[in-house]
Amino acid sequence: MYTKNVFLYYVLGFSLTVIVSSTFILWRPLYFYILTTLSLLLIACEIIIISPVINLTTFHILIFYGISLIFLNGLAVNFRYLTAKKEFFNQKELEYSKQELLKINSFKNRFYENVTNEFIDPLANISASCKYCIDYNCNKNLNFEVTQTFDNINRTALILTSKLKKYIEISKINTSQLPLNIKKINLQSFITNLYNIYKSNLQYEDIEFTLSLPNEDIENFYSDQEKLEQIINNLLSNSIKFRANQKLKLSIEVEDRIDNIEISIKDNGIGLSKEDISNLFIRYKKLNTYDKYAGYGIGLSHSKELITLLNGYIFVHSDGKNLGSTFTIYLPKGYKHLNINESEINKDEDDIAKIYEKEYIELLLNKEFTKNSKEKIRVLIPSKKNNHFEYKKSIILLADDDPYIIEILKNFLLKYGFENFILISDKSYLISSIYDYHPDIIICDFKEYKNKITELQKVILNSPNLSSVTIVLLSSILNNNSEEKFNNENIIFLNKPIEEKKFIDTISFTLKHYMTLKKAINKSNIDFLTGNLNKNTAINEFNRILSKRTFENISVIFFDVDNFKTINDTYGHLIGDEILKIVGHSLNIVTRKYDIACRYGGDEFLVILQDCNVNDSILFIDKFKNEVNNIKSLSIFNDITLTFSFGISSLFHNKDEIERKFEINDLREFFIPSKDSKIDWNKNNILREKIANYLIKISDDALYESKTSFCNNCGFSSKINFDFINGCKICGSKEYKKGRDKITISSQL
Repeated sequence: MYTKNVFLYYVLGFSLTVIVSSTFILWRPLYFYILTTLSLLLIACEIIIISPVINLTTFHILIFYGISLIFLNGLAVNFRYLTAKKEFFNQKELEYSKQELLKINSFKNRFYENVTNEFIDPLANISASCKYCIDYNCNKNLNFEVTQTFDNINRTALILTSKLKKYIEISKINTSQLPLNIKKINLQSFITNLYNIYKSNLQYEDIEFTLSLPNEDIENFYSDQEKLEQIINNLLSNSIKFRANQKLKLSIEVEDRIDNIEISIKDNGIGLSKEDISNLFIRYKKLNTYDKYAGYGIGLSHSKELITLLNGYIFVHSDGKNLGSTFTIYLPKGYKHLNINESEINKDEDDIAKIYEKEYIELLLNKEFTKNSKEKIRVLIPSKKNNHFEYKKSIILLADDDPYIIEILKNFLLKYGFENFILISDKSYLISSIYDYHPDIIICDFKEYKNKITELQKVILNSPNLSSVTIVLLSSILNNNSEEKFNNENIIFLNKPIEEKKFIDTISFTLKHYMTLKKAINKSNIDFLTGNLNKNTAINEFNRILSKRTFENISVIFFDVDNFKTINDTYGHLIGDEILKIVGHSLNIVTRKYDIACRYGGDEFLVILQDCNVNDSILFIDKFKNEVNNIKSLSIFNDITLTFSFGISSLFHNKDEIERKFEINDLREFFIPSKDSKIDWNKNNILREKIANYLIKISDDALYESKTSFCNNCGFSSKINFDFINGCKICGSKEYKKGRDKITISSQL
């Protein structure tokens, strides 16, 4: 009985399982089919195993199997009902959310369009009023600065108007409401006119700009000329903006194909990686490559949308970063692809080659470039700074890529009596200007200079003379993340637009505090007896001079008072101090404002002369000795004979020696590295300090030689006078070179 039943149960269970499972696989997804099959097989196996034990008949087994099948079907039906119900409500909710999102997006686009339209009319009025005032002032020969201010306002209004029109177009594209003004275009004339505008505005720049056109006129080309101009302008301005550290080579090439027109913009700029190309046309997506450049990632996406609207497409090619890029636009010939009738074509031929944005192009190029590098950094320091600690005579560094913003800030500060400015409109000059001019405060735009702030902080923290300088960051959009990222007691954030009173109050308070601190530090930097700098301060100043990105000669004079110990022993230390005062006072008279005069220690003095060679140093020494004699002759110390011994070294005179010692290939290249050089500035500055210390050392060695007497007979040398009082101490020879009251120039080793 067991053997017959086993086979029967097995066949019966497997058959029912296949039937039920076949039904489920048509009804439910795969996962439920697998679950049901496994459940039924498990029941069948259990029946096969337990039926002999409990002596079940075939009838009982069928009843049990039927109940199990009904139970499983009930579960399946319930599961299906609940799942279908959930899917139904999810689908309804998704459709509702989609409809709401479309409504919100439509409302947002209409809102943007209405708001931007509300701005355009007032801006047009501002621009027209400014032009009237400019013409009136020019005709009446009135104040130039007033005319320039109106010109700045007009330029800003025009740029803002153009940007707002672009946002209106974007909103209309999103709602499929942007109209097209299709006309037949004389493409050669149009491209030539556009090229000539760029060419004339780039003639002072290091740019090679070429144009290639077909030999024969292009026929049957229809498009929206204004939209096409926007597209080409955007591609050209990007090529100029994203140029590499080399001469920019830019070209426009137009090719006439059978069915379409190809317009290619090619450059040798910073190039694109494959990842960059894939993300290039995503709106508001800024590429990592472009992080250090201004912009919002709108231009290229808008250009592609306009090209698509004209039923064309754009292709981008680049061999990689720093290898340039080529943007090629493909636009079909004719007008049927634009889904318009011949009656809808604009027949006006008066402006078939008109450039709509000529003034805007000139404004953008003028903002991107200045006629020469002197305009990228302007030094306006008229004050003689007799009162070194008057806060309104502080040196204020203003940095913004927009020169008009710089002018506004400068005029604010001039109005309240501030006088000294470093004006920077190119961020590449920021760090070198700080080394060169040591400003008392730095004011810059946060968005434009965000990527420079970390480097700027390092420069300030690593420079003893700059450690208390405050950076004021101006931003139209501030958030907690920005402030936390650059959280530092030396950084202040101010909102744009600038409130004049708040801006001036912040700058005044900061500079007053800074000058109070600077005055206290200065007192500790001055030698109380001579009025010269002390040793540490002089060395720091010397390091500051050598930290400049320039290669100018600099001479070091190390000297002391001959037989000063004898003067002290003979006349007393009070008289010795008076002698040192005369020396210090004489140095302060004959040195220039930017030279360094230092009491190095005891009766030793150090002088650093900028832009001076060895011969200039000898002339300086003569001038100094004359001044000492003039002062001494008017004092009670006129009967005391004063002589000095000098040692001289010079950056140019000792150039070869320095290059050998510090393994520098070219000292000029070391101080003024090319833009392509990869410099570790921390190591570079440490080596500059070593060069400064070395120049002091070899001038000190030269001083030692000046004070030393030499026997011509046996070669004995000594700094002690008594060793040669009756001839050479060793051989008794009277033939020797007397030490002291001499000048020795550090010789090449």
